[in-house]
Amino acid sequence: MTGSTEARDLFRGGVTAVEGHMSKIRNPGWISRYSLANQQYMYPSYHIVHTGQMYQLYNMTGAFSLALAGDNLISDYPASQHGGRGYIASGRHNVVAVDSTGEVTAERDIDVTMAEAVAMTSRQRVAGRDGVWLKVSSGTLANLWVRETADRSFVKLQVETYRFDLPRLLRFQKGTYSGYRFNALGLRSSTKTFTLTANSGAHVDMRTVMNGVTYLRVKNGVWKDYWIAASSQGVVLG
Repeated sequence: MTGSTEARDLFRGGVTAVEGHMSKIRNPGWISRYSLANQQYMYPSYHIVHTGQMYQLYNMTGAFSLALAGDNLISDYPASQHGGRGYIASGRHNVVAVDSTGEVTAERDIDVTMAEAVAMTSRQRVAGRDGVWLKVSSGTLANLWVRETADRSFVKLQVETYRFDLPRLLRFQKGTYSGYRFNALGLRSSTKTFTLTANSGAHVDMRTVMNGVTYLRVKNGVWKDYWIAASSQGVVLG
């Protein structure tokens, strides 16, 4: 660090500009816009860049607005778009076929008789559909897209992982919650369930998607070093 006041002021001005213009870059429910000057362009790969930039700027400044901007971008469109080894549970799955332009050309329900370990080539949104969708390239659902669903259809191990160098506050309303630990295979290895008799809070230092669920890693308190599902009713990430 140089201690330059000029560099400090330029950095602060840049961060303020980013905060002020993010509403023009964000494209709610879809891929973020490439830039202020080229808002007609939307590239999935650059959406990943925008998301990482927001979290990195949060790590550098501690500005909640920047962390929230990263959260919003992930909610709009996946920031981890690659495939990998996947899992499809037995049972009925709603699937779609998508053409080269991204349009849905067919939809149907398919029964998978036994759980399958499959290859997945993409993790993205499908136009006009809620949620994150996975393109399956092997098994019963080969060449079709299935919605990412907790414990039923997902890319194995951690995806979309971001670390918070400045831990964020996770607020809990009073109630009962469960935290989990996972082994190297991505399987739950430990569960801790506890009932809070009053509203409470803890700090988290990482977010990730595991088995189709977004989790937050707790750094202190009852669930230290356990993962709490971000979708748990009664929790709010600050």
